[in-house]
Amino acid sequence: MEFYKLDHEATMEDIKQFNYPNQKLAVIAHIKDVNGKILLQQRGPKSRDENGLFQDISGKIEEYDASFKDALLRELKEEVGTDAKININSTLGIYHLYKNNINWLFIVFDCLYLNGELKIMEVGKCLGYKLFDYDEISNSDVVTKSSKFLNKEIYK
Repeated sequence: MEFYKLDHEATMEDIKQFNYPNQKLAVIAHIKDVNGKILLQQRGPKSRDENGLFQDISGKIEEYDASFKDALLRELKEEVGTDAKININSTLGIYHLYKNNINWLFIVFDCLYLNGELKIMEVGKCLGYKLFDYDEISNSDVVTKSSKFLNKEIYK
């Protein structure tokens, strides 16, 4: 696991710096509420792995996504629906994770949850949502290792 902080919006030029075998692109919504708590999603039994654990909302970038931000907007709609008001702020960085023979490159966005209902749109893949304090994430047995790592790197 590696995290590369960015001081600008991520571009394809940033991605071209990486050349891993079996590389896939995805986005992560690192979501905080107005009180600074971090919103994580609980993985359900139909998820690929880490069932029951909490992690940031994420998803693969599709060929038809016009931009990284468009991919994140689509993922948020697919995951939490349209009733939740979530502002997408800036790119925080690029997160590399090697898992199940795939080199994942995640474009990580800083997001703010303002209000509204967080719906479970993918029944079976998601069991719900929970707000965590930073220390809770670091010390929790119910948060994925990758979310713990990412949280630590973001707040260094």
